[in-house]
Amino acid sequence: MGFISSLFGFVISIILYGLILRITLIFFQVSSNNHLHKEMLYYTNALTEPFSKLMGKVKITKYDWPAVIAVFCVEVVHGFIAPLLDFGTRMPLWKLPFYMVFDPLVYICNLLFFAMVLRILFNWYSPDIIDSVKEAVNGITQPFIHYSKSLIPDAGGFEVDAALWLILFKFIAYVILGAFIAHLH
Repeated sequence: MGFISSLFGFVISIILYGLILRITLIFFQVSSNNHLHKEMLYYTNALTEPFSKLMGKVKITKYDWPAVIAVFCVEVVHGFIAPLLDFGTRMPLWKLPFYMVFDPLVYICNLLFFAMVLRILFNWYSPDIIDSVKEAVNGITQPFIHYSKSLIPDAGGFEVDAALWLILFKFIAYVILGAFIAHLH
């Protein structure tokens, strides 16, 4: 069961990161002409299309509601199947709403953590590069950097504020994960 459980967790993680990246790109209004944005829409449309049809004509503005609903549906499936594969038992139903809230928050914090890592690497390695991935990363991280740039200056071309945001996102993810694990026992 260990291999099947790991494989299931890997597939669910890929699906959730794809959906959350789609939601993040739309929320931070990264250009719809961006190659990464187009790819995320293409790969996640299979999961969001049924909810789009159920909701009728939905205009995606700042919130991609079909993708949000798809995330929670994937979390329900994950919440029911993962404990069966890992422990041979099911999760109590009263714990499922906590799982459906905490797990996407951990994924969002981890996604923002990796976006900050990429931003630091792009700016440190070659700040002149123009790429769709760099454009998407800057679109996601710029709202956070905007607030801290006036307080914390760069040090020798290194974005210290981005490094602090990186640490903060990982800390928040660990706190949420720790609170969730403590709540389960």
